Amino acid sequence: MGGFSAHFDFAGETMKEVTINSYGKINLSIDITGKREDGYHRVEMIMHQIMLHDDVTLCWKSSGIPGPVNDQNKKAGCGIKINVSSDKKYVPAGEDNIAFKAAALMAKHHGRGLLGEVDIFIKKRIPVAAGLAGGSGNAAAVLHGLNVLWGLSLGTKELCILGESLGADVPFAVLGQARCSPAVDEKTRKDPMASSCAFAYGRGTLLRPVTPLKSFVVISKPPISISTGEVYSGMDKREIEVHPATKELISALDEGNHKKVAVNMINVLEIYTLSMYDEVVYTKNKMLELCKDEPVMMSGSGPTVYALIQQKNKAKDVYNKMKEYNRETFLTETTL
Repeated sequence: MGGFSAHFDFAGETMKEVTINSYGKINLSIDITGKREDGYHRVEMIMHQIMLHDDVTLCWKSSGIPGPVNDQNKKAGCGIKINVSSDKKYVPAGEDNIAFKAAALMAKHHGRGLLGEVDIFIKKRIPVAAGLAGGSGNAAAVLHGLNVLWGLSLGTKELCILGESLGADVPFAVLGQARCSPAVDEKTRKDPMASSCAFAYGRGTLLRPVTPLKSFVVISKPPISISTGEVYSGMDKREIEVHPATKELISALDEGNHKKVAVNMINVLEIYTLSMYDEVVYTKNKMLELCKDEPVMMSGSGPTVYALIQQKNKAKDVYNKMKEYNRETFLTETTL
């Protein structure tokens, strides 16, 4: 559970701490509708937040006396030092981490006149390079966290605009965390845009809240990583014969009609990923075999495959069996 700590004063130094729940996401649909002049693809998709989350803890130590600022942090443009660490060794530290970039961006736009140090610790649960927006969620959590620690009272619109420059999934993560993470700023939490499910279009950064769906979710990631850029480039050479009926899917969500949702769930990126990666095909086929009538689909550009399952006992059974095939298998739920 995310939370906000009390203040501590040590010889003129003030320390504040906050933990933001950095949730993962699945795609209920993805469609490519064309290509933009800047090279990005035009997309339409339904994104849904899930309970599986990382914990992003930010500790802000402010001081009236500037401390040493290393070369990596000079680009923040102010007297703020940024440190990133994690409980997993494979998570990059420093400016290679999108969480660092989010902190530097906040410092550049809203940290003028501040002196101090921000420590960011990421407790990872979401698999990396999995199509679940784990890194994007971490970046959004840093935006929310510094919004709280620095008392900025920025709304979701301002945070989403900042997030756009960090990655296409960051604005959705901002909205989802605003809806469900208890430690975010009160202004963002009460914003009508705060939502755990949204229709995303354009580059994927234009968002419209959609009615969320209550469901258990079994997620299974084969032991490979897939580049999003590779998949979208590969799709330029593939023909899309069946597109998602996005309006029908939104209507099904409004109705809470699980069967209608299942019928309209299509991820066109499967065209490329399933043709190139046998591990994803194997994972999807195994899950289809276990789930029978429940919808099974790849999230994002892969390699993660998930199933929406209404009954908890069935979800547990599928989880236990998929765990035998892929170590990174999780049982979670959608957020509402």
